[in-house]
Amino acid sequence: VIILFLLIILSVVSVLLIDRPSISLIFLAVSVFLLGAVLISSSERYVRKDDISFHADGSIVNIVGVVDSYLDRRENKAFIYVKPETIEKDGEVHRVSGRLRAIIYGEVERVSYGDRVSLTGRLVLPRGRTNPGGFDYRGWLLARGVRSLLYVKEINDVESGLGNPFIALSYWLRDRALTAIDGFAGGISGSLLKGMLVGERRGVPENIQEDFRKAGVIHIIAISGQNLSLVGFATYLLLSIFGLSKKINAIVVIPVIVLYSIMTGMDPPVVRALIMGLLVLFAVILELRVSLLNIIGASMTIFLLLNPLMLFDVGFQLSFAATLGIAVLYTPITKLMGFIPHFIREILSATISAQVGVMPLLAYHFYSISVVSFIANLIIVPLSSIVMVVGFISLILYVPFNFVGASLGEVSALLSTVIIKISALFSHLGWATLNVARPDIELVVFIYTAIGLLILTIRQAFRRGALLALGGVVALYGIGMTVKQPEPDFRLTFLSVGDGRAIVAEIGDKCYLFDCGSKVGEKVASGSVESYLALRGIDRIDGVIVSHPHSDHINGLSEVLNRFDVVTIYDISYPYPSKAYIEMLVSLKGDTVYRRVMGYFALKLDDDTYLGFYGPKYLPPVVGEGCYPDGEKMNSCGIVNVLTAGGLRIYLPSDNECVFDILRGRYQIIEFPHHGSKNKNIWRFIDESKPRVILLSSGRMFRDRYYDIEREMEPDGIEVISTDNCGAITIEVMGERCVITTEY
Repeated sequence: VIILFLLIILSVVSVLLIDRPSISLIFLAVSVFLLGAVLISSSERYVRKDDISFHADGSIVNIVGVVDSYLDRRENKAFIYVKPETIEKDGEVHRVSGRLRAIIYGEVERVSYGDRVSLTGRLVLPRGRTNPGGFDYRGWLLARGVRSLLYVKEINDVESGLGNPFIALSYWLRDRALTAIDGFAGGISGSLLKGMLVGERRGVPENIQEDFRKAGVIHIIAISGQNLSLVGFATYLLLSIFGLSKKINAIVVIPVIVLYSIMTGMDPPVVRALIMGLLVLFAVILELRVSLLNIIGASMTIFLLLNPLMLFDVGFQLSFAATLGIAVLYTPITKLMGFIPHFIREILSATISAQVGVMPLLAYHFYSISVVSFIANLIIVPLSSIVMVVGFISLILYVPFNFVGASLGEVSALLSTVIIKISALFSHLGWATLNVARPDIELVVFIYTAIGLLILTIRQAFRRGALLALGGVVALYGIGMTVKQPEPDFRLTFLSVGDGRAIVAEIGDKCYLFDCGSKVGEKVASGSVESYLALRGIDRIDGVIVSHPHSDHINGLSEVLNRFDVVTIYDISYPYPSKAYIEMLVSLKGDTVYRRVMGYFALKLDDDTYLGFYGPKYLPPVVGEGCYPDGEKMNSCGIVNVLTAGGLRIYLPSDNECVFDILRGRYQIIEFPHHGSKNKNIWRFIDESKPRVILLSSGRMFRDRYYDIEREMEPDGIEVISTDNCGAITIEVMGERCVITTEY
């Protein structure tokens, strides 16, 4: 580690003092990679013995600590970060360290940065990625120094004014800016202004954010280098009017951009831009000549030294990829477009350069690429720059000259409305985005390596070596492609959607979705299904099976039906006037076949894979605990599916808790009905079937049921797996081999 630190120091020195980036960048890249690997390994494995996470076992505790963030308000809850000092657990008080994220539900009294607070609540460890292609919440928190979550039941202020005065000033300015924007711009335009000026994008509706993503302009509502550059450059020009020297101007600009960075939340793009800005300003003060590539390399080094886990943060990757793309490709692209007017050429060159830089990462993380982004940015980027300039001026003038500030604010709000309309126009084009299967990480590395080597070849730097290296990279990737593992014959994935159900079956090029719902009031299922299907490169669903119209099984289906081409939907067609069921029916497209399932039929999916459907008319009424054939309780009227793949039989009853003679038999895998029903008939059915594995689609509401079933099945050697405990559950069949894996 000492040797690697010396390498980093030498790299930074070479970056600052050598104007030729070729040697220093290679040296820098190797040292950063090696040091990052060591630091990441250390930070993952080593946790201080007094860290708060050692007490995170779900117990109710009392924690006293200091708030070290602003209060992040949401619709029905708020978040704060706290540095804990003491914890009271089981009547004992312990001194602790670390950092935690506190979630406070309901109305929140005034809590400010620097307050010492007493928090009572349930302390737990955060969960990681629960579904393939999903969001890694644990990793996101870990990169921010957080290893514990506290669900707060009671909060009390103990003492205030304990924070850093400079950071406190930044958060105070943030609150004043948000209040001012509320004063001159409301609604969606006001929310967009908050995102563009202060980085507060929570109020921007999800459909507007989706339009921005599809148009490839989502970056304008995320504070980035553009915002920081405008603030720094405007301050520098303002100081120049007074005839101050460049050194004095640079010294004054430094605290301004640091203040603004803290004020906007210090997200990875902001930190990247701040470090680059500070390096440039220090170079001005020290009268040094540096290249842009060296500045980028040095900022990456410093960033990873401060927080090596940011290497895996999507914001960090996209920010540096876009910046490198502009640094390397902007000039040659500008020369190629010499026939285009200067103003348009500059914006178009920057857009193309940035898009080329981030395109492989966008495909890897989001499984889609915006086709219209080049044109959309050509129009929206200049408009957004005007909005930010006018918006910043309106914020400055709003307090001393209320009328002038409010008038300018209304102008910026009007322009932001225009941006929203233009984004919606581009996003609603049928060809606005190109959905792609997630590329392997090897392919992403190969693309970036190939681009880098091609640039070196074009620039005639290390030309012969670059060509040889490019040929070697292509050969290695070709060899790697030939040894890839083949796809299984059949894959069944139980997605983790909390207290709901969503199962995806993949057989060859066919895809079937069994339900898509989560707990009433939540919409977890649609996002989980969309992410998983995008990860798998699936844009067509051959069949959607609606077991029954309860909300926890269908409240995500309308989004899925709007997003994907669905060939057939299978439903019991029970007249159920719920909002989720009506939304699902309204979302059906004209070419989607609607098939009512009342009796029995089977689909042949391939040579030895069949999907059986058992509807309510085919299944005889059963009297027993949990069985209601009258329709008032629709669980027992739902579709039951039996999936047969070779010698493997899987029982998928959804919430149907009845046991029917016609379905008795041997099943290797059984989905326990109704998220772990306590129906006694089910236990007899399991005793007769003697399965190897029992699966549960469940969340916290049914957690106790899982433990009861696990204890009951243990003597028989039956393994019980729950999505609540293990994340997504995947069954893969290849020939005679069946493998079950879980997400964690």
